Amino acid sequence: MRINTMKMKIAFWAGLCLIITAITIISYSSFIMKKNAESARQQAIASARQYAAAVARQEANYIKAVLEVALDTARALAHALSSVVEKENNVRFDRHDVNAMLKTVLEKNPDFVGIGNGWEPNAFDGRDSDFIHLPGHDKTGRFIPYWSRDINGNILAAPLIDYEKEGAGDYYLIPRKTKKECIIEPYIYDVQGVPTLMTTLAVPILNKGKFYGMTGIDFRLDKLQEIADNTQYLYDNTGKMFIISHRGMIAAASGSPDSAGKSLQTIEDDYHQDMAVIQNGKQDIRIQDDLLKIVMPVHIGYTDTPWAVKINIPEYKITQAADIQMHNTNQDRWIMAFISLCCTFTALFLLIFISGRLTSPLGAEPDVLSNLAQKIAKGDLNIEFVRHKQNKIQGVYASMEQMSAGLMKKAKIAEAIANGDLRRSNYSDSDKDILGKALEKMTLNLRTVISRIYEASSHMAEGSEQLSQAAESLSQGASEQAASFEQTTSSMVEIGSQTRFNADNAGHAKKLAAQAREYAENGIQEMQEMIDAMDEINKSSKSIAKIIKNIDEIAFQTNLLSLNAAVEAARAGRHGKGFAVVAGEVRSLAAQSAKAAKETEELIEGTINRIKKGNQIAGQTAQVLKKITESAINTSELIAEIAAATNEQANGIAQINQGLDQTEQVTQQNTASAEELASSAVLFANQAENLQKLILQFKIDEK
Repeated sequence: MRINTMKMKIAFWAGLCLIITAITIISYSSFIMKKNAESARQQAIASARQYAAAVARQEANYIKAVLEVALDTARALAHALSSVVEKENNVRFDRHDVNAMLKTVLEKNPDFVGIGNGWEPNAFDGRDSDFIHLPGHDKTGRFIPYWSRDINGNILAAPLIDYEKEGAGDYYLIPRKTKKECIIEPYIYDVQGVPTLMTTLAVPILNKGKFYGMTGIDFRLDKLQEIADNTQYLYDNTGKMFIISHRGMIAAASGSPDSAGKSLQTIEDDYHQDMAVIQNGKQDIRIQDDLLKIVMPVHIGYTDTPWAVKINIPEYKITQAADIQMHNTNQDRWIMAFISLCCTFTALFLLIFISGRLTSPLGAEPDVLSNLAQKIAKGDLNIEFVRHKQNKIQGVYASMEQMSAGLMKKAKIAEAIANGDLRRSNYSDSDKDILGKALEKMTLNLRTVISRIYEASSHMAEGSEQLSQAAESLSQGASEQAASFEQTTSSMVEIGSQTRFNADNAGHAKKLAAQAREYAENGIQEMQEMIDAMDEINKSSKSIAKIIKNIDEIAFQTNLLSLNAAVEAARAGRHGKGFAVVAGEVRSLAAQSAKAAKETEELIEGTINRIKKGNQIAGQTAQVLKKITESAINTSELIAEIAAATNEQANGIAQINQGLDQTEQVTQQNTASAEELASSAVLFANQAENLQKLILQFKIDEK
């Protein structure tokens, strides 16, 4: 079936829109329904996550409470026994008292498998050597009692074993190393002849941060199995709970007591992921391997090794209701798609019928009408209209033929007007023919304008001739005036050059006078500084003279003392002989000092006289320099006045030259304008003549 007709195109595109709309509605509805189902599924999973997390948290708190009963008991015993090592405490326990206390605690707690107390060597009472191999002691005599029940239920004491052995003695070694509470990994131990899974909770005995011993309680874990079995009600008994130690040992597993004591790695594929969560003491909720998995930490007392509760719930059980809703949604989507397609095809047949009724008034296909309209819009009126059905056309196609004929008629009229024929005045076919009336108005206006232009061109021709003569006379006068200004300007330029040369020389002389003045002032200043320096030297010489006189007096006194010493040495006789020699040397040095001081004094007096004479000469020189400076100042001021007057004269001549240059430029512009005016007048006359010839081409008289 062809779709090149308007009817089929309408049917095709409208049908396509219907199909797209139907598909869109179906897709959107399906998307919403699927989204709602998936949302319900996700909501079911979220609810299950919250519910399972709450259950896991509740069970973890319960397990924590169960285990902390033993831990609290061990902590209370440790705190009580720490008073043994406090010297300022008057309370004292002997070994018998502690054993009685441990035995009583075990009797009152049937869930406890055993209770032990281990002390460092001589840490309890310093008497380990007195208790070697006695009950509750080993060969070292250390106080390490362990109380437990035998196969008959009797409570007996024995020494702790392997307490210094790595692994087996962790219940003692870990508290000693960390100085913190600890819970030992689960292990199998025969309790009254029955292998039992148990753990040990140990608390260190500390005083001022120092480790003295530990108290530990062995706790059976079969009660944890009861807790795990009680969670089988989750999702129709499909949920499963594990109680896991810090290192991955299973303490209890719901519905599977045989798994207790085994590693989590033997039954869980995601062992490493679970261990990372457990050892970090964090909560983890995830969906993996079609299971909802919740890992909830169990922090026991102040220990650094948290345990965990893990719950696995099958995902299909959580999303069972949501999956049923998803299945029903898919069925509804197919039913809705079938109904939508039936409605679409029915609407398509109706569109074909309606489109045929709608396109018949056009008379032709829309693309044919569009091509005709585009040709007419571009001005192409040579159009051949095809006739069908008894040589007739109708509808929009016939109207377009009439429009083309009318436009062709108006085009021929416009062509006649373009050729200058303005004699016709009636072009409209009716009162509503806007284009015909516009052509009539254009013709009338053109006839009026051309008549006026013709008259004006005649007047322009006459005026242009007169304008040409006046412009020629103006150009000749401006040329003569420009020549006169050139001569005047040349003379002023020469005068200005001489004046500027004089001004430059005056300025140079001003600079030389200023330098001479500056040098004279500097000379006076330096001469004054020299006089001041000589005065200082004079003062220093006088001070030195005083010092020399003091030295002379000291030499005189030293000479007297040496004489007295010589006299005393002579009186001493033989015993003063050495002292007499020393006194003689001192007297000789005093005489030499006096002589040197005398000579120095004479030299200083000569120097002082010369300095006085130099001061007089320097004063006279300063007076002469002062007079030279005053003459240089007067000369500099006079030259400065000459330079200023010369500069003013040179500036005045420069301004006159500038004015002459401007006048000369204006004169030259006037000359050029007069010449251009003369040329324009000639050209204007030629254009007026050409305009008259062009206007004569139009025919405006009715004939």
